[in-house]
Amino acid sequence: MAEITLEKVKELVEREQERYETEHPKSKKMFEKARKNLVGGVPMSWMRIWVGGFPIFVEKAEGVHITDADGRTYLDLCLGDTGGLCGHAHPRIVEALYDQIKNRGTTTMLPTEDSIWI
Repeated sequence: MAEITLEKVKELVEREQERYETEHPKSKKMFEKARKNLVGGVPMSWMRIWVGGFPIFVEKAEGVHITDADGRTYLDLCLGDTGGLCGHAHPRIVEALYDQIKNRGTTTMLPTEDSIWI
């Protein structure tokens, strides 16, 4: 059995870093652009420690899946606030949100009748 050395681990990490960058060129480009406007190039500080050096940038989210800017689809195991509650773009949720926005507006910062039962 081959010995595991620090040099071998560094070599493997470097190889995987290069592969990640090669497979995510659009996300890398968006990250570099974001660095001009966002602290660390990300909207939340924990994203700065993303494995690979930069996070994937999401193009689309539906159900429990996300598709990144480079066209790769993933099972979303992060499921942020709203995704964790009801998935991404569930048709009934989309319909309810559309109805709310079209007929009542978005946030008014004042109470509404719905706020009583919510």
